[in-house]
Amino acid sequence: MWDKFVHVIRDCVRAHVPLYKNNMHKKKSKWMSTETKRLLRKRNKAWSAYLKSRCTKLYKTYKMERNEVVTSIGKDKTQYQKKLVKHMKCNRKMFYSIVMFEASNKRCFCQQSS
Repeated sequence: MWDKFVHVIRDCVRAHVPLYKNNMHKKKSKWMSTETKRLLRKRNKAWSAYLKSRCTKLYKTYKMERNEVVTSIGKDKTQYQKKLVKHMKCNRKMFYSIVMFEASNKRCFCQQSS
């Protein structure tokens, strides 16, 4: 009787309980603006269009989109860092969390990556 009960429960679990939950939602960037995200999508579409045809004209449009994305990302990062510095003056916890994070990355918070 116990074996039959276990068999019924296992069959029900296999039929109705998923093996894993799909947690494929993307992390949201705190510093990236919606305009930059739109430019990223536009750049990715330009790249896939170029890959389909291998046309030099499409490659030039991709390069223009890529350059716009790079400048937009740079602007967003500097704006976010300025906002953090502004809020760090009154929030010690935020200040020390950023200092420890940057120390572990071996990169100064104020340096601009080239």
